[in-house]
Amino acid sequence: MSTLLVFVLGTAGVVGWLTFLRAPDNAPSAACGAEPTRPRLVAAGASMTQGSLGADWVGAVRARHPAYEVVNAGVNGNKVADLLARVETDVVACRPAAVTLLIGTNDVRDDVPPDRYRADLRTVVERVKTTGARVALMSLPPLGEDLDAGPNLRLPAYNAAVKEVAAVTGAAYLPLYERMAGTLRQAGPPHALRLQLPPRTHGRGPAPPATPHLGRDRGVRRPHAAGGPHPPDRPRRIDGHRPHLSLAHGQALTAACPPSAERALCRCRRRVGRVTLPP
Repeated sequence: MSTLLVFVLGTAGVVGWLTFLRAPDNAPSAACGAEPTRPRLVAAGASMTQGSLGADWVGAVRARHPAYEVVNAGVNGNKVADLLARVETDVVACRPAAVTLLIGTNDVRDDVPPDRYRADLRTVVERVKTTGARVALMSLPPLGEDLDAGPNLRLPAYNAAVKEVAAVTGAAYLPLYERMAGTLRQAGPPHALRLQLPPRTHGRGPAPPATPHLGRDRGVRRPHAAGGPHPPDRPRRIDGHRPHLSLAHGQALTAACPPSAERALCRCRRRVGRVTLPP
């Protein structure tokens, strides 16, 4: 059994490592050796740009804008200093018409000083702009759903540097962080189920007329009167948001959903069950 486990884990590790090393579609080494036949857009960055470990947004841009040749110059694990070291071969040599830069999440995780990050990023942008290409800097997205913990607490200093470099060099600024953080704040805190129950009676007195029902499916359903019908079982997401319930003794079942869904049936993202809000 232990031998089989070691084999499985070793195979998974090899597959993961090969995925990490896999070059992106239309990388600079394959695309930039010849003269461009269409305007070239070079997307430079790290793993979020390379797309082998997550969503390939560069591929989506390529499919949506066939009039451009889209070159993926993302390299997993890169920091801005790494991009500076390869900017000549992976960006300038491509003779780009436009360049997007999304780089810095690894700098945040590795605690690279924001001043050094700002200086290296400015050098990259100034070198790219000598080609005559239009340059767009993206702010760094949230690193996890909890905006008030972990590396997200250090992120504002780096995004301030991105915005400052864009302003000083005349590059465009794309507010990626602002859009994603706004969506996360609207969705509510990313924590597990918290349930509110009505007060319990002690002894053998009469039960309260309405209590939440916990079914075998581990779901949470709307309080219902004795003999009354159960709410519908079919859950759904509301406006792309997930509900977050809270536990406060002595109060009825409630949930923090979008305003348009205050009386609707919601599904909790972490699969803690189903919940129907009371009328």
